[in-house]
Amino acid sequence: MVFWVIVFYPPNAFIDSYSKFEELAFNAVWKLFMIMEDRDVVSWNSMMAWLLKVGQLSEARKLFDEMPEKVG
Repeated sequence: MVFWVIVFYPPNAFIDSYSKFEELAFNAVWKLFMIMEDRDVVSWNSMMAWLLKVGQLSEARKLFDEMPEKVG
């Protein structure tokens, strides 16, 4: 028998939810990401996708350069 464990990580959910407001939530999403203690692969991918979505290409590139080689 296989059991699947779903881990709900609230900060990632908030990033995803806030990102739906696009530019209106820029400061809120960015601040939330910066204060997160444990950034995992989902956190980094969510931020990268959101920055690209709202046209913040230079910020996305900076974030990509700061991203650790291995997270998670």
